[in-house]
Amino acid sequence: MKHRLVGGYRMKIARRRFYGRFSRGTLLIGAASLIPGVVRSAPLVLKAGSSAVQAASSIAIRSNEAFSAIERETDGALKIQLFTDDVLGSPESVLNQVRTGAIQFLFSSGTGISIKAHLALEGVGFMFKNYQQNFTVYDGALGRRLRAELDDTELAAVGRLWAGGPLVICNSVRPIHVPDDLRGLKIRGSNAKPVRELFSALGAIPASVSPGEVYMAAQTHLIDGFSSLLEVIENGKLYETQKYLALTDHYWANYFFLANRSAWQALPDKTKDIVTRNMDKAALLQRRDDEEKQSVLAKRLAQQGLTLNAVDTNVFRAALSQYYATQKAYFGPDLWAMIESVVGKLG
Repeated sequence: MKHRLVGGYRMKIARRRFYGRFSRGTLLIGAASLIPGVVRSAPLVLKAGSSAVQAASSIAIRSNEAFSAIERETDGALKIQLFTDDVLGSPESVLNQVRTGAIQFLFSSGTGISIKAHLALEGVGFMFKNYQQNFTVYDGALGRRLRAELDDTELAAVGRLWAGGPLVICNSVRPIHVPDDLRGLKIRGSNAKPVRELFSALGAIPASVSPGEVYMAAQTHLIDGFSSLLEVIENGKLYETQKYLALTDHYWANYFFLANRSAWQALPDKTKDIVTRNMDKAALLQRRDDEEKQSVLAKRLAQQGLTLNAVDTNVFRAALSQYYATQKAYFGPDLWAMIESVVGKLG
């Protein structure tokens, strides 16, 4: 046994036993610093990243409040730093960094977690009509089932889902009132299977553009428009590139707070409880924030010059019978039944 100073922590530990417990790339200091009996000489600093979350978003604001509370409750032993926008790389890059342990936490929508196809279920079009339906489904058996999909991966879902909100369609060609209005338009959206197939079923042409390049692609007319959140359109000033905004609410984004599984499991149970409790509290507050601000965001975007209109989602649902049959076959009858038990029959 040897005494070693590792990242500011003096530890009496066997080299072989220590490195046998953690895989390469996992934050070793993070686990060790909160183990009882280890003399802590500096706070443990973990990274939380997301290229899909903007610094001014309600997710960033409320999660930073939670991170401050976590730091207080652990007497400064644990500090979590949030990196938003594209600071840490593209969505796929950030996801891979969390999987390897280079980053310890991640906010990601279900459609952004490419390693498990069923998590993209949220991208099925026109399932939900409001926040209540969305979270009734995702806080229930379906949400537990989707979390379990991650059990054999390097990722662990921590606490409740956060609200991304309803997706809308912004474009520079014409207003979108009925499905035929989308025909022939090149629309940027998520690359997730149900989203791409949704736009194809409605006659649009799905376009693949990274989040950081949407503004330029829209400005130079490489795309006719995009599927996005009202908050993202405002914060990213994407309204400068478009003319029309259809409040389609074609699917609802839900953000998982994910952890690198090895780093998470290495933390003491008491620390995990502190993190989970504070993140759950913040998530519920953020959901309320997100719902309350939708009408405010729409009004502000209209003031920026966009022409807004609502749509009858039942008209869009009626045009998607074959699409729903395809999605049911892909996601399976069990998951589909969990959704239809809340929203009624689809297709």
